[in-house]
Amino acid sequence: MYAFHVAPSVRLLRLLALGWLVMLLLAGCGGRNTNPSGRILFWHDWNSEESQVLDAVLTKFGEINPDIVVKTQTFASADDMLDEFIAAADSGLGPDLLIARNSWIPALVEAQLIKPTGGLVTPAEQADYMPAALNALTEDGQLYGIPESVDTSVLFYNKRLTDRAPTTLDELLNEANAGRIVAMNSDFVGAFWGVQAFGGGLFAEDQRVVLDEGGFANWLEWLRTARELPGVLLDANQELLQSQFLDGEIAYLVADSSVISDMVAALGDDLGVAPLPAGPVGSAGPFLRTQGFVFSAISAPGQTENAILLAKFLTNAEQSATFAREILHAPANLDVRINPRLNPMVSALMSQARTALPVPNVENIDEIVRIAGEAQTKVLEGVVPSAQAVAEVTVALNQLLGIAPQELAQSSCQLVGELRIIVLWDEASAAFQQLTDAFGSVCPAIIVEQQAMTLDELRTLAQSMPDAFDRIDLILGEQDALIALLQDDLLLDITSLVNTDNLQRYWPAAISAVRARSGLYGIPMSIDLTALYYNRALVEQPA
Repeated sequence: MYAFHVAPSVRLLRLLALGWLVMLLLAGCGGRNTNPSGRILFWHDWNSEESQVLDAVLTKFGEINPDIVVKTQTFASADDMLDEFIAAADSGLGPDLLIARNSWIPALVEAQLIKPTGGLVTPAEQADYMPAALNALTEDGQLYGIPESVDTSVLFYNKRLTDRAPTTLDELLNEANAGRIVAMNSDFVGAFWGVQAFGGGLFAEDQRVVLDEGGFANWLEWLRTARELPGVLLDANQELLQSQFLDGEIAYLVADSSVISDMVAALGDDLGVAPLPAGPVGSAGPFLRTQGFVFSAISAPGQTENAILLAKFLTNAEQSATFAREILHAPANLDVRINPRLNPMVSALMSQARTALPVPNVENIDEIVRIAGEAQTKVLEGVVPSAQAVAEVTVALNQLLGIAPQELAQSSCQLVGELRIIVLWDEASAAFQQLTDAFGSVCPAIIVEQQAMTLDELRTLAQSMPDAFDRIDLILGEQDALIALLQDDLLLDITSLVNTDNLQRYWPAAISAVRARSGLYGIPMSIDLTALYYNRALVEQPA
């Protein structure tokens, strides 16, 4: 994330106004130039390998457009390029075309350093790109760039240490328990990917912060539990985690896909890439970042038109496929087809990008990340309960954005966590689901997973996959199932966990049915009796 303030010169503003006036006059006098010519100054920060591929693509562009001369300037880092662009633009200089990060857009627009694409990128042309990538380059309803590629967090794994990537959070913990080290970033941005897996998000459609509407508190509790395992490394020092991964000390690493080239250079064929594990509610949702081409506000209209022509060429399906194949860029162009067998890494990245969350270009996004990160740290360090921290930070962030807090019904249940329930009684499955839904309205921060299973399947699971059985919290079944599970020593004696006064509300016979070995092994839900049925058409009063 970047935050900066620029005060454009008066000369820049005059040039900006004059340039757009000329463009409007030209647009009214005819169409676009069918024989484009001129010079484009193009700035980028791609590394040597990327630059080599880019130069080859630019050569193709030159063959198609021989009257357009493209001059490139390469920078050592994105920050250096951004600083140079700001300084040059303030003096009326700089490039016509620039590769930018979506996080730069709000400040560049506010400083009037880049111009919108206007009618030079039609709705039909915009339909070729990922909507999330277009939105990332949009400010105040106007598109300020053409997306080239996207980045997001993915799961890297070392094939020398493991032969497959876990697809669920439970499987990830199983890997950690088996001694295969899992490393994750603990800061807010790096760790946010699990919030959606528990049903939560950061913003609503109206850009209101909704961290308190489920998911975030559950994810923080999961992180707290995971960090206690010897096989899990949770640290804010991403460089350290990445170094240990490259040294072969870590089997799994959650990291940004922008480092994929460095990973390949270090590990070669031993590197695996996969989407992040899903959670109890759905797919992981890391933040989505977009890299795209933006256009300097000081460029003459003809230069801007040529720059947009070049940007369209660099992001068309053919060139995007080249960038994906040669330098592992995940294309923003929807027409690119990635073969998972030939390009497994880019395919995995694109799979993750489809469920990633674009960060809206809202004001104070850096401050939002800082405040949310502080709250997350307090929870992970045990300073504040997760439910309290999430409620407080949501109010604080909405106040920062000038959004009044919503009047929500206060729940007396402040518990956070998951409940895994196995239903052995088929007839009760649908009705019990209604009860769990009602429970969710009382305790919204508890996620309930319900699964139907036969008694034999459950007993087999306990024998073949004891770790999976140990994660089951509650079993709904008949008395015969209780007896069978007791024989296998699979049930917990809850005598000390239940207030004896509460047992008075149940029929004594029902309580007796869940007692065994001088202990209490269940709570009765209903009873079945042998009854006499009669036909009222034939019998007026049964005997």
